[in-house]
Amino acid sequence: MRYLLSILLMICFSFTLLAQEKQENSLRIYPYKVSPMDYPINKRRPSPPATRDLFQNKMQFQQKSFSNKHFKPNGDISGGTALRIEEKVVANGLLPKHKELAKWIKDSDHTLKLAGYKIFRTPKVAYQNYNERAHVEGSYSDVATELYNLAGPKFLGLQFGESDASYLNLSPSHISPMSRDHMLQYMDYQRYFEYYGNNVGNRVVLHVNEGTSHYLMKEGIATIGEAQTFYRGKVNPLVHYVFLRGASKQYGILLGMGFSGTTPHGNMGFLSEENKNWAKHEIIKEYGELIPDPKSYPTTAKAYKALRMYFQSSSDRGSSLSLFRRLIYSNYMYNGVVMNYEFGAYYDKNRVADKNGKPVAKKEKKLSPAGQLVKSVGEFVDKHPDPGAHITPIAFYMDFYNGWRTPNTKRKEFTSWTNLPYSKGDYFTDNLFSQFYPGYQNVGKYENVSFGMTETPYGDAVDAIFSDAEQEILNRYQLMIVGGDLLYDFNYQRHKLEKFAESGGTVIVTGQNAKKLWPEWSIASVPVSMTDNSKVNLDSKAIQEPLAFDYLPIKNLPSNAHILAKNASDVLAFEMRMGEGNIIISLTENGINKNPQEFSWDDDPTLMYPEGIKRPYYMVKHLESIIDKKAKACMPFEAGENLGLITNRKEKGLYTLALFNNEMKEKDFEIKSNIGDIKSIKEIQLNDTYIKDVVGYYPRGFEQYPIGKNTKTTISGYDVRIFEVKIKESNSLHVLAQNDPVELGKNRFLNISTTTQLKEKILSYSSFFTYFDGVNIKANAMAKANPESLKRESLWMNRKHLRFIIDGRGALENEILEAIQNASVFDYAKDVVIDKKDKNIEMLANDYNITVHYAKDQSIQFIDELKNKPVAQLQVLNRYYDQWDDVFHDYSIVWMSNPYQYKELKGNKTLKINPINPVKQENKMHWIALRNMNSLSNDIASIENFADHFGGVLINGKYVFESAEKQCVADREFLIDHNIDAIVDLRSLIDGYRQIVFEIEWGKIYDKGMVMSEIIMQNMQKMGIKKMLIPSDKFFKRGMTGYKEFCSLAKKYELTIVLEHNAMKDVKELLKATRKMEGWGMNNFEIAGSYQADLERKYKKAKLEPNMWLLMYQTKDRKSSLNHPLCQAPKDYLDLEKLPKDKTTPMVLDAEYLTNKELRKDLQLLNW
Repeated sequence: MRYLLSILLMICFSFTLLAQEKQENSLRIYPYKVSPMDYPINKRRPSPPATRDLFQNKMQFQQKSFSNKHFKPNGDISGGTALRIEEKVVANGLLPKHKELAKWIKDSDHTLKLAGYKIFRTPKVAYQNYNERAHVEGSYSDVATELYNLAGPKFLGLQFGESDASYLNLSPSHISPMSRDHMLQYMDYQRYFEYYGNNVGNRVVLHVNEGTSHYLMKEGIATIGEAQTFYRGKVNPLVHYVFLRGASKQYGILLGMGFSGTTPHGNMGFLSEENKNWAKHEIIKEYGELIPDPKSYPTTAKAYKALRMYFQSSSDRGSSLSLFRRLIYSNYMYNGVVMNYEFGAYYDKNRVADKNGKPVAKKEKKLSPAGQLVKSVGEFVDKHPDPGAHITPIAFYMDFYNGWRTPNTKRKEFTSWTNLPYSKGDYFTDNLFSQFYPGYQNVGKYENVSFGMTETPYGDAVDAIFSDAEQEILNRYQLMIVGGDLLYDFNYQRHKLEKFAESGGTVIVTGQNAKKLWPEWSIASVPVSMTDNSKVNLDSKAIQEPLAFDYLPIKNLPSNAHILAKNASDVLAFEMRMGEGNIIISLTENGINKNPQEFSWDDDPTLMYPEGIKRPYYMVKHLESIIDKKAKACMPFEAGENLGLITNRKEKGLYTLALFNNEMKEKDFEIKSNIGDIKSIKEIQLNDTYIKDVVGYYPRGFEQYPIGKNTKTTISGYDVRIFEVKIKESNSLHVLAQNDPVELGKNRFLNISTTTQLKEKILSYSSFFTYFDGVNIKANAMAKANPESLKRESLWMNRKHLRFIIDGRGALENEILEAIQNASVFDYAKDVVIDKKDKNIEMLANDYNITVHYAKDQSIQFIDELKNKPVAQLQVLNRYYDQWDDVFHDYSIVWMSNPYQYKELKGNKTLKINPINPVKQENKMHWIALRNMNSLSNDIASIENFADHFGGVLINGKYVFESAEKQCVADREFLIDHNIDAIVDLRSLIDGYRQIVFEIEWGKIYDKGMVMSEIIMQNMQKMGIKKMLIPSDKFFKRGMTGYKEFCSLAKKYELTIVLEHNAMKDVKELLKATRKMEGWGMNNFEIAGSYQADLERKYKKAKLEPNMWLLMYQTKDRKSSLNHPLCQAPKDYLDLEKLPKDKTTPMVLDAEYLTNKELRKDLQLLNW
C-alpha cells in the first residue's frame, strides 16, 4: 500500500513538473491591433476616437504644406494626409476660410488637427502659446465643435502639445502647497487636463513629452496618442512607447509619433545657399558685422530668426536624419497611423538672397533631404502598408497612481509626478527599464545622439500596464513584472494578478509589494542586510552580489513554493504555481542595493562610445538573472547581441521583423526563431538608403566615421533593416483569441455619502467605471450642495455619462425638491426614489424628465445584506465605503458569485460619525491645516484625539466653495459647539490658470475666478469665519489689477486677508505685498510667517510682525512647494526653543501628513 501511494505521488509530481515545464517552455502572444470602437470606454466619450480607416489603414505623414486658397494639399510628400493648422490662425479671425477646408476634408483622404495652445502661459510671461481666446467662454471649444460638425471624425481635435511637461515642470511654481500624496497629485493633474479639454471641445490629440499617457487617455477625450520624440534629456523614445502602447491597449486609442530635431547641441534644419545668404546679411544689417555665435538669445533679440537660422539650424546640427529614419520605421512597426515632425521638409523659399544680400526671385518649393526621406518612406508604406500586429508579451505592471517619470538628465533629478522624490520602488522601476532598454536615461547627453534609441536585449516588446486595467487586458501578456510601489487597493490588485497567473502568465513581485499583497505569509517588516560581495545561491549556482542589499524574511512560506534563491539561512526568492501560471517572489525589499552609490550627472558629450551616466541604485544580480531568464522565454525571435528588434505577426506563420543598429559601429546578426522552424527569410528593400550620403544623416563630427556595411550577417551603424520571416509555428506557441474588455457595470450603482469631493471620490477608485454605471446620493446630501459648484463639476460627470439615483427614502419633501433642482445640472440624473406618492415631487421630476420610483415597488434594489440577491433592473450597493478594496470585496459577493466565500459585507450600514470633545483652552493657539476635505466635522474627528492637541483649523477653500447654506450653517454650529477657531485656506485655489486667477487678460477665466472668490466669501460669513489665507508671492510678477479687486471684495465682506510668506521666498517679497496693500488703502490684512531658523530675525529686520506661524519643513529646490512634517527636517532647520511662547499667536501645523505616525511624531517634537 505504501509502495502504491509512493508511485501515485511520483506520478502526480511528474505531471506537475511536466505542466510547469510546458508553461515555462511555451509562449503566448496576442497578435491583434487595437480596435478603438470595441472598448466599453466609448460609452463615456463625448465623440469617437480616430479609427484606422481614417488613415487608409496605414501610416500617414503630416503634410507640411497645403493651400488655404484651394483647400487642397500641394506638398510632394507621399502619404502626407495629416493636416495641421495653428490655433493662432483660428484665434485671429480666419476661421471662415478653415470652415471651407473642414468641409473639403470630410470627403477627402485627409485628417485635420489644430495645434499650439498651451496652459501656464500668459501675455506678460511669454509672447506665444497663451490662450488668445480667453475672452470666450470655453475658449476654443466652439471652434473645435464647429470644425468637428463640418469634418466629422476626420477633425482629430486640438493638440495637447507637450502640455503634460508644461504642467509637470511649471505647476510647482504656480501651485503651493502641492500634495505629497500620489493620488492627490494625480487628481491635480486630472483637473489640469480636464480644464484643457473643456477649453478645446473635449476632442484632443495627445502629443506628450512625459510618460503620462495613461492618465490622459483614461479621460476619454483623446482621439489619438503620440509622443514628441527628440534627443533633449527627457524621455527616451523607446520608453515613451512602452507607456503609450500600454495606454493605447488599456483605453483603445491609436498611436502616432512626433519627432523634433532639437537637441542641447543644436537644431536640425536644412538651408539652401540663398537661405544662408539671407540670414548672414540680416545679422550684418542689425549688428554691423557677422557676430560670433551667441549660443543663446531671447526671442526678442534683434534679427532673432536670422540668428536662429544661421547659427542653430543646419543639417549637421542637433539631431540626425539617421535617428529620425529609425524612429519612422519604429512607428511603422508599432502600428502607428501618423508620423509628425518639426523641421523643414522644404527649403525656405521666402528668406532668400544672393551673396550680396539682395533678395532673389522666389523659387518653387523644393524638398529638403528630410522631405525627401519622408517621401521615400511614404512610398515604401504605400507598397507595404501592413507590417502585421506588433507583438509585446511582457508588461511592466504599475500602480495607477504611481506618476513615475524617467530620470531627467537636464534637471538632474529623480522625480515622480511634479516634484515627488523617487522612492526605493521608483529606483527599481528605473532599473527595470535599464535592463530592457540599456542606457535609456542618457538621451540628450551626447553629440553623436547615443542612446537616442537603445538596444533591446529582449526585443522591443514591453508595455506599461496600470493597475486599473481590466482582466481581459492583463491576460494578453506572458510575463508581468510589478514595478515601483503598490500604493493602494492591495486586495483588488492581488485578485487581478492572481487571475492573470491562473490564466497562464508569470508574475514577478519584490518583497515590499509582496508583503502588502499576501499578508498571510507574514513577511517581516524589519529588513535583514547582506553585505557587499555576499554570495547568493540561485538554482544551485553561486552569484556574487557586489553591493549590500536588504531582504525581508518570510515566516509562512507557501506549501507549494519552489525555492529559487537563498543565502546561508534564508529564502531570498521563490516560485509558486497558481493555476496555469506561476508567481515569483523576490524577498529583496525593493529589488535594489541598500546604500546609494556616488554618481555624476555629467559626462563628456563628445565621447564616441560613451558608457552613459551611472545611477545611485542598481538591481540586485540574482533578481536580474531571474528576470533575464523569464524575459528571454518571451522572445519569439532573436537576432543577436546589442541590437534593437521589433517583431510583428501578419498571419499564421508570417512575421515582419525590424532590426535596428543603434550604435555607430557595424554589428553581426543572425535571425533565429524560438516558436518554430524557419522556412524562409526575405529582406524587404527600403528605398531610402540614398539618404545615408546626405550631410546631416550622421551626427555632426561623425560623418566620416567607419560605420560598416550591410551584408547577410552584418548591419551597418545607425541603420535599420526589415525582414519578412516565414516559419512553421510550433506547439510551444499559444496564440490567444481576440478579446476586448466587457462592460460589467451596466445599471449598477454605488452609494456615496456626499456630493462634496464627489468627483475626487470616483477618481480615487481608478476602476470605478469598470464596475459601476453611476452613484446613489441621499436627497439631503444633494440638497446641501452649492449649485454653482455642482454646475462646474457637472461638466466632467456629464461627459463621463455618470448616472445618478437621488435617494429620497426618509427625506423631507422640501429636501427632495431641492435635491431634484440641484441635480438638474447632471444630464444622467434620471431616477429618484421616494417612500410614497407626492404630487409636488412628481411634477418637478416630470419637468426634468426624471423617473419617480417608489420604495415599495423595488424597481430600484438597495443591496445592503448578504441575503439581497440582485434581481431588479437598477441595483445599488447600498453601504458606505472609505476604500476601494472594501467596495470590490462587497461587489465580489453581490455580482461575482462570491468567489472567495466571504461571509459578510465590509461596507458600513450607516455613515460613521466619530464623536469629538470641545477643545481645551490651553490648546487654542495650536492649529492644523485640513486638506482634501469631505466633511468638516468628520475630517476633524478623524484626527486622533483632536481636542487634546488642537484648538483651530485651516479649512480648504474648495470645501467652502462646494458647501450650500445648510452645510455652512451646520459647520458654523459645529465650530461654536466645540470651541474651534478657523481660517479658510485659499492657497491651492489660487493656481494661476483655472480656478482663482488675478490676470485680467484671462478674460472669462478671470471672471469665473472672481465669482468663485465671492461665493467663498459669502459662505465664510455664513460659517462665521472672518479670515482667509492667501499666498503673497504670486502677484508682483503679474495680476496686480486682479489682486486689488480681490482685496476690495474681501473688504466688502469685512474679511481679513492673511498673507502667507513661503519660507523659500525672500522676505522682501512679503514686504512689497504689505506696502502695496497699504498704498491701496487696504488695511484688512495680517501676516502668516513660515517659522524657520533665522526667518524670525529677518521679519524683525523688515519690521514685519507675523500674526500666525506656519510650521512645516520645505526644501530649497523645485520641491519647495511640498510641505513635509517637521520630524523630517534636519536639526538646523528649526530652532524649537525660539518658538513664540506668548499664547496669543496661532501656530499651525501646515505639513501634509500621510500617516498618523508622522503627525504623532510632530506633536511629540513640539510637546503639544
